[in-house]
Amino acid sequence: MKWDIQSLALSKELFEKLTIDTDDKVCILRFGSDQESINENYFISNEKDKIEIICFKKTFFRVFKEAHDYFYKVINTKSNFLQDESLIEGTYLCTIGLLLTTPENKTIIRIHEDIVKYCLKSYDAESKLKFINNEIAVVEKLLTSSNNKLNKSSSLWTLYKKLFMVSSEFKENISLHYLSVFMSSANLHFSNYYSWNTLRWFYDLLGNNEKIILFDKTKQFCFKNMRDCSAWDTLADMACKSDGEITHNIQEYNRFRSNYGIGSTYIEDQNFLGPKIASLIDELVDYIDLCEVNGWPPYLCLMKCISSHNDKEIISKIFEKWDNSIECFIEKNPEVTLHGCKLEVISDSLFINRLVEVFNMKLKFIKKIKNS
Repeated sequence: MKWDIQSLALSKELFEKLTIDTDDKVCILRFGSDQESINENYFISNEKDKIEIICFKKTFFRVFKEAHDYFYKVINTKSNFLQDESLIEGTYLCTIGLLLTTPENKTIIRIHEDIVKYCLKSYDAESKLKFINNEIAVVEKLLTSSNNKLNKSSSLWTLYKKLFMVSSEFKENISLHYLSVFMSSANLHFSNYYSWNTLRWFYDLLGNNEKIILFDKTKQFCFKNMRDCSAWDTLADMACKSDGEITHNIQEYNRFRSNYGIGSTYIEDQNFLGPKIASLIDELVDYIDLCEVNGWPPYLCLMKCISSHNDKEIISKIFEKWDNSIECFIEKNPEVTLHGCKLEVISDSLFINRLVEVFNMKLKFIKKIKNS
């Protein structure tokens, strides 16, 4: 079989760029304006600690036209292209081009998946391993790109779940970098719901050691990103995971296996104890105090942990600590007064006004806990 170089040259070059050997460097797909001094379709910036693949605007549109034309001239005229081996690789390239440009096209996603299933069923062991590693590399580059439509594509994140499922059938030599994918995606785009939701799904299916690592990385990210509501909600979910949510994700994982013709099913490890919520609660309270948090996401995370843990002694200690600090603040600053459950201030001091915001968040939190 040969690549259809004549009609899919740009898509083929895109595939080759997305599957280059990065020597474990961070590799990011970026989109940039056309540069008169650069004639290449894609530009590779190979720096000391990272590699950037630049797709220019003109290339992006040419890829779409090339793949779109191929789809309607070749694929759309075949009732079952999988029966024509000469079309398999060309069709795969076509779908790569369209995943780049129109990631939510359900027809293309379906056709792309059909090819993945075909190759996993038809290839020998060595070819199968190479194919799945290339497929993972392509999807990971798309998900960590600078383009919101790719990074926040629910279809691509679902495809990534399925590649995780498929990779579990290979005992070794699989290059699935889910940890760096999640963190890169989170750093590139604020409050990326689809990325964090997929991370929760992975968390339920990973082994115990991997769960601990993923939880710690998520906590580190949250503590550096006070206002990322999706990240904080994920941290709370991981700490207070309900049996119903775990069951749902396991059922979806097993549906994927059945759909791909992989018969065995996932069995949950009943020995995993999960994070120690009491310890996390202490960390959250210390974080809120130390960083003078005036954003709501960390408080919501703390609220969910307290509700799940339901330890009245811990709750009482938090209330006492924060009540005392508020009283002390009012005593030291006569321009600050307490009216009901809210501090009011008459001051030009930015420092005083910021602390009033922080203490008002704590008062709001205490009120919500008491009323819950």
